[in-house]
Amino acid sequence: MKYAIVTTTYNDETGIGKYIENILMQTILPVELIIADGGSKDNTCKIINKYSKEFADKIQIKLYAAGRLNIAEGFNLAIKSSSEEIIGITGVGNHYPNDYFEKLLAGMKKNGCEVCYGTIRGEGLNKFQKVYRQAFLIRDAQCKIPCNRGVLIKKSVFQKIGFFYESFIYAGEDAEFFELAQRSGINMKYIDNAEFVWETPKNFKEYVKQTKNYTIAKLQMKETKKIVLNTITKILIIILGILFICFKPFISLLLLFLCGCLFLVHSKIKGISSMMLYLNYKVLTIIYTIRYAEYLKKKYKVIR
Repeated sequence: MKYAIVTTTYNDETGIGKYIENILMQTILPVELIIADGGSKDNTCKIINKYSKEFADKIQIKLYAAGRLNIAEGFNLAIKSSSEEIIGITGVGNHYPNDYFEKLLAGMKKNGCEVCYGTIRGEGLNKFQKVYRQAFLIRDAQCKIPCNRGVLIKKSVFQKIGFFYESFIYAGEDAEFFELAQRSGINMKYIDNAEFVWETPKNFKEYVKQTKNYTIAKLQMKETKKIVLNTITKILIIILGILFICFKPFISLLLLFLCGCLFLVHSKIKGISSMMLYLNYKVLTIIYTIRYAEYLKKKYKVIR
């Protein structure tokens, strides 16, 4: 089965070479690697052109540098430019085992599906990345999902339901697209023996930025009434909890301890640090929902 791989870049001079070499190591090479650059001001494009010339006899590397593009615009440009029916959607900064796309291609052929994807495995060398991984990449709903970091998809899917939505403020294009695909009855299959490595946020600052971007994406995607109701409920729970602690401190601490233990067991989160980071995420989403409530307006909502 022939296929193409697409990705987007923006000021990725430190990682683009490693990414291309990773793709070149795939046991089944793509016919073409299409890279849409979002307006890099560093040496990203020069490095891509260097690899394109050096490995011209092995793979066709195409670079599209059409000025400033967001992620969705970049992916859409790359996908539309591909001559292949099967597209591998990837991200610079991720690592794909040499047989990753071979396994996805085999899974697509075996299951006759239109979309197939593997497990997202978070990896990082520093302590924060390990805590992040234990907090956010341990449940199926978090690491066994289709996303633009490592999915194989037939081009006909885009013809059926449309391309990535291009008007997200920061992020959310893949979550919205694959939710739409699921609602539209697109045949998607999880391939359990395929996994790739996603480099998680390196520090608290990167994590906070990511949380803000994801929260704004949800404001654009989800129904306003549900978001408002959910946020009010969470705020009331916090207020009631604070009041209870003020009047019944001993009982409150005991209940908090028991709830924490139950939470750790139910959520599969390992370690106090990871639990605290997860709870911090919940609080941050409330703060950002209130702070960026403007994006609940109709003009920012996803319209298909």
